[in-house]
Amino acid sequence: MPSPSAGSPPARPHLSRRELGAALALPLALPLVPADAWAAGDATRTWELPLRGDTGVLERPAFGLVAATWGGRDRAPSVRARVRRAGRWTGWHSLGGPDADGLANARATRAGTRPWWIGSADAVEARVHGAPPRDLRLVLVQPGPDSDALTWGAHVQHALAPAGPVQPPPLVTRAQWRADERAAWWKPEYTRTVDTVIVHHTDSTNSYSQRSGAAQVRSIFAYHARSLDWGDIGYSFLIDRYGTVYEGRKGGAGEPVVAGHTYGFNHATIGIALIGTFSGTKPTPAMQSSLTKLITWVLARYHRDPYGREVLTVDERHVNPRHPRKGSKVVAPVIGAHRDFYPTDCCGSRAYALLPGTRKLVAARLGARLVDPSLAVVGTTASLRARPVGVAAASGHAVTSSGAPLATVPVALDSSATSSWSFANVPAGTSALFVTPASASGVAGVPVEVDIAVTGGVGPRVVLPTGSFAVTADGTVWLIDDLAGAAGAQERRLVAAYALSTFPNASSRLIPGADDSVLALPLGGPALPRDGSLLRAQTAGFFVMSGGRCCPLGFATLLALGYDATSAVAVADSDIATLPPGPAIVGGGPHPAGSYVRDGGVVYAIVASSSGALSRRAVVSTTAVTTLVPANAVLNANNDDRALPLDTWRRGLADGVVWRAGDGSIGIVSRGISRPVTPTGQAGLQLPAPIDATAADLGNDGTAPTVGVIVDQRVAPASAVVTMLGDRLQHRASWIQQGYGNPDAPGPAFDPARP
Repeated sequence: MPSPSAGSPPARPHLSRRELGAALALPLALPLVPADAWAAGDATRTWELPLRGDTGVLERPAFGLVAATWGGRDRAPSVRARVRRAGRWTGWHSLGGPDADGLANARATRAGTRPWWIGSADAVEARVHGAPPRDLRLVLVQPGPDSDALTWGAHVQHALAPAGPVQPPPLVTRAQWRADERAAWWKPEYTRTVDTVIVHHTDSTNSYSQRSGAAQVRSIFAYHARSLDWGDIGYSFLIDRYGTVYEGRKGGAGEPVVAGHTYGFNHATIGIALIGTFSGTKPTPAMQSSLTKLITWVLARYHRDPYGREVLTVDERHVNPRHPRKGSKVVAPVIGAHRDFYPTDCCGSRAYALLPGTRKLVAARLGARLVDPSLAVVGTTASLRARPVGVAAASGHAVTSSGAPLATVPVALDSSATSSWSFANVPAGTSALFVTPASASGVAGVPVEVDIAVTGGVGPRVVLPTGSFAVTADGTVWLIDDLAGAAGAQERRLVAAYALSTFPNASSRLIPGADDSVLALPLGGPALPRDGSLLRAQTAGFFVMSGGRCCPLGFATLLALGYDATSAVAVADSDIATLPPGPAIVGGGPHPAGSYVRDGGVVYAIVASSSGALSRRAVVSTTAVTTLVPANAVLNANNDDRALPLDTWRRGLADGVVWRAGDGSIGIVSRGISRPVTPTGQAGLQLPAPIDATAADLGNDGTAPTVGVIVDQRVAPASAVVTMLGDRLQHRASWIQQGYGNPDAPGPAFDPARP
């Protein structure tokens, strides 16, 4: 296991000589001293006691795991223990060690024995044979109760995403098995990919109930994270005898997280631990089935061949007797066991004998496949190469972020499946290239995905600025919006009829025509109702849009805050279900963000900062109020509203409004910027009737108007980032494409006056 990149672990308690002598002289029935001062009610508790010889009988209620640890790299001790369960003592059990299933790296401060899972015991007795090593401690772990959210068998949630047609097994997440994340101080590290799966066993009992699986995982976690100072559990996944799969190492179960399961080979590997001992007993059929499904999913995700071999790099020195040189290259099986990498009998002879059959089953599940893909980028062309196995045909296609087709990509099939795609003229945004293999019978395999994120405004510019409502020939209304504030990058967002009715003067802001310009834009998410709008669902009651979220509002609170129920926009319950939910709004405080209040003759917008702090912003133009504020959305100010600090003054018109100045010039408002509509921009458009605007209307916060230019040409420069799942290396490309005009300036942060 690597040392944490976040720094040293938290300080641990160390016993003075006086404390050590006092601990050894404790009465036999006295409870052990906790290793750390944990708060009452924690899911898992750990106790440690210095060992120098026989302990005598030590009593403690309901502990489930026994182990021993010692300082640094001292020789392993000979420790035996027995426990009392249900009033009867077990035989003496050799704890053994050091534990080769979860060793840390050369900088680890402690070593330990294999953990002995005993289920539930209330007393322990230990004996040390020979001279004890430095700082030898007896460890007891009380696993604590399961989480109420934990379910079993087929009811366990699918927390892993499918890899193409390959479905993952159900997974018990860290939250479900109740990992104490306060003990997980190790900061996750990642590798570019996963080359090998390494199978382990925990070398513990095979006799346990289905409900004790999570308790065992918690106990192993506490032993690894706290007693051995690793900061987390060593394994990537664990599987119990009932086939239940548990998430191990934190950092994302679907990510190539560096774990701590095999000395010198923790990078680019996944460690799967079978809970039990399989030297003389075979894993259960349920355990074998889940192991096969999990390995299939891992190899499908990272496009590895179950019969293949990969070159691994030893990541630590002097920690593995078989491979002591850091940086040396080792050819390893894609599906292997701990004994293939380290001098140990793990994962047990009976489990190890099943691995050839596991490779065969995994290969059958994978079917036609593209193995070990590699990605190269030259200029504006991305090329993908992979080794086909059982592939009779392959196809390539490119899609936008919304799944709309961009292009069909030819795939050359010989000794390598090669496909290339030029993205020089791809619209700004994210698109993806999929190369999908197929068997002779036409069954599709796992596709290889290449993601290409293009920035800088490549592609045809549209004449409609951000904030416009465009109507295509079929009557569909689209909001022209920016891509997460990216300068010059636009997308089209579908506007439902009920959402459109929440925008002020929407009927006079619809721009027909220009289908080619609108439909050429990438498809974004649907437009939300306007902030400050009051919605009424058929059965779900009242809601207010606030900060881009749909907040429930009780009828009594509706009246107390001054909302007019008759002005609510009628929506379907299904519409409410698609909106991002926000917190319930209760009376007694200021109106929510997005609301408009009238105080005397001034209308104020209630706005929220990035931290959620509310303030009020005055809208000081009559024309601006008409175009910025939704109809029937003005409430009466209360004392709480008046107590809010004043924000900047707001002049100007709403985005998408067409205006006419005193000199007869025509323009449109886009991201708060006044933009003259050039003759080129007007070509082919039927603009709605303009609103007469004064200099104050065209100003913003009392300053002179900021003028933009609408163009329909390309802008420069452009760049792209090309990535492939399973290969974390980012390939970057950039180029210059000549054009005319200026790109849109980046707009302001969230403003309730903007659609």
